[in-house]
Amino acid sequence: MFKINNICFEDSGKKIAYDYSFDHKIKAYFNLKNQFYVLYDQDISQTPLSLAIIPLLANIMPISWFVGFDVYIDEIDETFLNSLNILKEQFIKFHPNNKIKGNLHVNKIVKNEFNGNNTSLLFSGGLDSFDSLTRHYHKKPYLISIHGADVAIDDTIRWNEFKKFNSDEKILDQSRLFYVESNLREFYTYKVDLLVDHLGWWGMVQHGMALLGVLAPLSYKYNITDLNIAASATHEITYSWGSSPYIDENMKWANTRVTHDGYKFRRTEKTQNVVDFVNKTGYNFKLRVCFADERTGYNCNVCHKCQRTTLSLIFAGAD
Repeated sequence: MFKINNICFEDSGKKIAYDYSFDHKIKAYFNLKNQFYVLYDQDISQTPLSLAIIPLLANIMPISWFVGFDVYIDEIDETFLNSLNILKEQFIKFHPNNKIKGNLHVNKIVKNEFNGNNTSLLFSGGLDSFDSLTRHYHKKPYLISIHGADVAIDDTIRWNEFKKFNSDEKILDQSRLFYVESNLREFYTYKVDLLVDHLGWWGMVQHGMALLGVLAPLSYKYNITDLNIAASATHEITYSWGSSPYIDENMKWANTRVTHDGYKFRRTEKTQNVVDFVNKTGYNFKLRVCFADERTGYNCNVCHKCQRTTLSLIFAGAD
């Protein structure tokens, strides 16, 4: 079994640290020296514990299902508990060859509700997220970027570059741009990656639930009920992937809803959407599509991601 013993708010209320323990039989799956945490750029210590547990559970429960151990917690949001049951069934459909089991045991179920309808968007600065921003720009969304996802926590040079790029973009409202740090890819060991074939745990299973889960405390603080995560594929992609409408849109807590945004658009169509937005509004911005080590600025202009974006821009008649 895996048991959450305590949830602590540290670093002036900006950090959620989780104290947990587990049986010897499953210790090989977890990094004992790097327990899961989430660090925000602001005080989120007023978050109810039934919501503060969500970032951890969004990362732990898929491991529980695939390995087959039970998880014990004190309290949980009612909507999120129901969502976990739906998500478990979805992974059973996605991975029929895996024995997906493992259950969650809860002492107290809490019904939460937010008094607001604010919007948020997970933001990486790439084509997918800028395309989503063009459709939600009128809602003045909170843009949230997560250090520890695409950029490793110890890669401070790349992360500081990313933040500087954001600060240079006039289209971005800096007062609504939040940064979160989490070791969501480092709290477990390589044994978790071996639970699935080919594309790895992060890609095939974890990233949709993980990225959305860390938003729960911010959604409580800012009454965000409309959450968006940009789609990276379309319905034409048939293999299992950790972020899809079937996963993301079943991630719910309190009275929130999640949209897997842009799912109906191909990459060329997203590029056209961005070009049309720029032509209509006059807002210029730089697409950051590249994570190549060779790049020295926004993009390397050589890798396949850069080249296919450049080609899409040519198709859209843009420079």
